[in-house]
Amino acid sequence: MKSQKFSEFAPSIEHLNAVFPKNRIKYPIEYKANLEFRRELLKKARKDSKFRQDIKLYTFKDITFFFDCFLYIYCPVRHPDSPHRPFILWKYQREILVPAIVERILYGGDLIALKKRSIGFTYTVTGIFLFFFLNPFFPSDFLLGSVNEETVDRRGDMDSLFEKVRYLLKSLPDWLLPKGFKWREHDRTRLLINPETGVSIRGKANTADFGAGGRARAAFLDEFSLWYHTDAAAWSTLTDTVSCRIACGTPARERLIPADNDYTSYYFYQLFSKRQPLRTNPNLKLPSIYEFDWRYDDEMSKKDVEREKQQRGAIDFAINVLGTFDIPQSGRHFPQYDKFKHVRQLTYIKEKPVYVGIDYGFLHPCVVCAQVDDDDCLLILKCILGKQIDIFPFAKYVKSKLKQWFGEGASFIYLADEAGQQRTDKGMSVEALIAAGLSPVIPVPNKKERMTVQIRNKLTDEYNGKPGLLINDEIADSPIESFISTESCAYIHRCFQYIKTKKTNELSWERDEYLAHGMDCIGYIVLYLFPYFERREMAKKRKDRWRELQNQQKERRHWIAK
Repeated sequence: MKSQKFSEFAPSIEHLNAVFPKNRIKYPIEYKANLEFRRELLKKARKDSKFRQDIKLYTFKDITFFFDCFLYIYCPVRHPDSPHRPFILWKYQREILVPAIVERILYGGDLIALKKRSIGFTYTVTGIFLFFFLNPFFPSDFLLGSVNEETVDRRGDMDSLFEKVRYLLKSLPDWLLPKGFKWREHDRTRLLINPETGVSIRGKANTADFGAGGRARAAFLDEFSLWYHTDAAAWSTLTDTVSCRIACGTPARERLIPADNDYTSYYFYQLFSKRQPLRTNPNLKLPSIYEFDWRYDDEMSKKDVEREKQQRGAIDFAINVLGTFDIPQSGRHFPQYDKFKHVRQLTYIKEKPVYVGIDYGFLHPCVVCAQVDDDDCLLILKCILGKQIDIFPFAKYVKSKLKQWFGEGASFIYLADEAGQQRTDKGMSVEALIAAGLSPVIPVPNKKERMTVQIRNKLTDEYNGKPGLLINDEIADSPIESFISTESCAYIHRCFQYIKTKKTNELSWERDEYLAHGMDCIGYIVLYLFPYFERREMAKKRKDRWRELQNQQKERRHWIAK
């Protein structure tokens, strides 16, 4: 039978059944029983040539049999006494990962996975690629990529991708290797060749033209979260050269720490959060985006997780064990915040005013829009964060966005730092707001300690079973305007994960940081709506002062107009 190149046939459901047969050979998956089954299988194959040929044909029609009965995995950390282990698929690999990747190899499509460390994702993907690389029925070319050349291929380093492929290949019996295969001739640096079918597995390092060159059936971008500067270009260049793109990554610590890093802007997060589109196919049955944490690790129990939690720092535990972008509560300024509790889909209430908190910032002004519902719950609806822009043009842009979001008849109450009344290095900020049409502006004292107490109170309060503070559920965006950093409440979600630093105390945050601008805006709104232990007579004086300021600002508007 002549081998078919994969591009020579149109995939159908029969081809998927060809690698997941309905009538499968039964075999044990327990460790000792599986080793015994493998020994008996190889022993019989050595003695009986017909049995050997039948098993070879069956192996390339059942991908789970290929893993469970032939491949080995190298695991020196968890099993230092016996690091060479049979590659018996875990439950998530058997039921989710392998079928999802095989679907995309057969039909086309993309797959993104956020994962914890040591969950076997890379070994699984390279094993699947090896299965199709060796398969005489569906031979396919593949492309492997990683952060740099050493992580792609470094002889003797099991952390490199090609050493993993070589290890898997060497674990197979000789009769499963391609005819005429010679290690010295067909195993080269970042290149593995199948002399029987002519297909290959190529490797490339992280570059902007990663996808340029020869075509392949699928490409794997390992630790894509660490592909700095070239991640978007590398992903897009694969569009015309492969029909299946697979990317995985663990949250990059340097992009989460320090707190002023905007991790929502890097490409892996945008793909994971569905901000960037993924290619799909009507034949695909399984999702394109996955999050694999410790619960998918068959060798990790709750006791192991608790031990890891005690041994690791809070941030390290969140990244390497939980595999999440979210900063852990113990390391945050607002540990009361829980995105599953405080983030919901919110809508504008036409009958109620919109409170607009404004932080002048230094070339990074910020605006947060909120309302209070009938249950006294604070609803954070919208936000805008500027980038390298003065307050006046930013205020004009905000004015247009408020009209777009809330319509002509909306009622606005503008709240800003009382320091804007004074002439500072930022100029008369309040005059810039008035000139742009954002008036009257009510000054609010920038008392971060009071803000922190009241914000924490709102996070812990509940009204009719609803949290006292809610954030609109919005994904990270890529604003069209160059002077805007974000217009998404994903930034507010990040603000509530503000990390405590040595420069801050328990009730404050640093000034003029990336996340501090959003927190200041929320603080102005909270202090105005929910005063900090303020007596009634003080509240009355504040209202009188507000009326007086309104009259003063009306006079200023007339003066500016003249």
